[in-house]
Amino acid sequence: MKPIELVKWILFIFIIFEFNITYAQNISYGGEIGCSFSAFSRNYNSFTNHLLGFTGGGYISAELTSFAGVSAEILYSQQGAASVDPSYIYYNTTSNLQRWSSDVRLHKIDVPILINIKAPGFDNDIYPVVLVGGAFGYTFKVTAKNYDITNLPNYLYIFEEGSQDVTDAFTTTDYAGVIGAGINFKGNFHYAIDFKYRVGLSNINRSIYNYINNKYSQNSFIITIKIGL
Repeated sequence: MKPIELVKWILFIFIIFEFNITYAQNISYGGEIGCSFSAFSRNYNSFTNHLLGFTGGGYISAELTSFAGVSAEILYSQQGAASVDPSYIYYNTTSNLQRWSSDVRLHKIDVPILINIKAPGFDNDIYPVVLVGGAFGYTFKVTAKNYDITNLPNYLYIFEEGSQDVTDAFTTTDYAGVIGAGINFKGNFHYAIDFKYRVGLSNINRSIYNYINNKYSQNSFIITIKIGL
């Protein structure tokens, strides 16, 4: 996807969001920061180890009723997977150098659109919410930190090869379902802690060298702290 197409998608999402804001009772906005634990999955089951990444950006939310609202976020998010089989990314071309394992990090812009359902029986200062919605992701760079095995006389030597750009092995866009929960604190400022699980719904593999030829997606557990007005 070209950058101009990404802008069109974001504008479309926020036009829909703006339509909902027209009927909103209260509007809040601010920033958020947190971390993600992500892995590659096939048939919704992870087949790699989890990778720790950074996430941060901004959000805007609107209360539509006393118990429900809608929110939109624009986040820079690091997702990926650890201990990935390099054959999903590369094609082995040498006999004395073999890639043994790769840690893959996706740098992406993530745009979640969420429905926020307030749990009943709580006051307006501190209350839990249930989060349900979807997310659109645009991946602009992917790096792989590789661990290699070299066949030397009488022993094997494992070493870190360093980071390589493997953006071409992955799709630029993906879609996901999001479910989670949060705790909101309201006063002069609006604070919130969100716990979200992002389930990938689209294939992210486009490596032409992948002889395994399997499709896989990206799942992430994301924790963020929001500070708003």
